[in-house]
Amino acid sequence: MALRILIVDDEAPARERLKRYLATLEGVDVIGEAGGGVQAVEMIEAQAPNLVLLDIQMPGLDGFDVVEALEDPPAIIFVTAYDQYAIRAFEVHALDYLLKPFSRERLAQAIHRAREAVAGGQDLSARLGPLLESLAAGGRHVTRLAVRDRECIRLLDTADVDWIGIKEEQVMV
Repeated sequence: MALRILIVDDEAPARERLKRYLATLEGVDVIGEAGGGVQAVEMIEAQAPNLVLLDIQMPGLDGFDVVEALEDPPAIIFVTAYDQYAIRAFEVHALDYLLKPFSRERLAQAIHRAREAVAGGQDLSARLGPLLESLAAGGRHVTRLAVRDRECIRLLDTADVDWIGIKEEQVMV
């Protein structure tokens, strides 16, 4: 069974590099790519990849927000330039954590681990669910939202927000 992979990174060169590296591996099918968190959530729900290569720092929703927004998340490998998120990544049961820049061999190792996890039928939603609940119970929640308003970014206190909607990748508050 081929891994159905979605690449999520806000930097196009990083997405291209991942596609080039993945093209050298057997049994992988890159089904799409997303440049941001909102698009990633929509694509994951629509296309049901069994593996997501997910950047952490992105505008809008970051990588952790993406995982938390999904009811039934697929296997996740975080791909980032920042090492300070590694512990949190494994707290949300990521399969692996690739620190940029990484080698083809390191990516191949992560893909091999993902293939074993997916083939083994691990119930990833069952693994992620308890952790997300513990994060919510621990009081870790968003207190401010960054929202683009024409050409600027506004920070809104969540206590002041009654309703949020998304239309054509635009946030409406």
